[in-house]
Amino acid sequence: MCKPIEYKKISSTLILVFVLNGMTYARAGGGGSSGGGASKGIGAIISLINLGLIIYFVYRKNKKAKKLIEDIHTTDSLWDYDKMIDFASHTFSRMQNAWMERNMELVKDIVTERLYREFQKELDWQKVKHEQNIIEDIELKKTEIIGIEDHNGKDADSFTVYIKGRLVDYTISDKTQKVYTNSSKSSSSFVDLYYFVRQEDKWVLDRVDNKVTLGKIYKAKEIVD
Repeated sequence: MCKPIEYKKISSTLILVFVLNGMTYARAGGGGSSGGGASKGIGAIISLINLGLIIYFVYRKNKKAKKLIEDIHTTDSLWDYDKMIDFASHTFSRMQNAWMERNMELVKDIVTERLYREFQKELDWQKVKHEQNIIEDIELKKTEIIGIEDHNGKDADSFTVYIKGRLVDYTISDKTQKVYTNSSKSSSSFVDLYYFVRQEDKWVLDRVDNKVTLGKIYKAKEIVD
């Protein structure tokens, strides 16, 4: 029977209240980048507490995930921490390019069929509206595995990656080249969760979450059958 590794309980109120900053623009997946406005007073305090808790749980979960993957690797070579991190980083970059080109065929080999259809539908709608999301100057600052599921057999294996960085993200008209969002083309910070699943003997991306909260990080599973 599989048992997730347990952490000390955190107040559900904290998990609900301490969320990341408001989102703008729309990189791969339809999410956006963190706003750059300065917080004041109680808002600044909440933001600092939120940031501290996120850093703590990402660090703690990543440390445990590394140890579990190291153990699993002895009997299953697909669980290779360094290769999984490299694949996640590479997947992120390819996804941004596919999103900008509005063509999921460019990443069909590394995504599930469900994600392929979901994102292509969104991108086709962008074409109808003559909108194109431009993504430039990607800088990944942190790519950490924070959740894993290694079940009996291989079909249900999965892992979750926390990706943090900066990029330039704006939307234009593909007819006039007019910039609709982020007209200054300024760089913004972002945080994503990328969810990978196993298909036979390779990993593929199954879901992208641009609206990351402390609660979602806290709930990332660590299960080994």
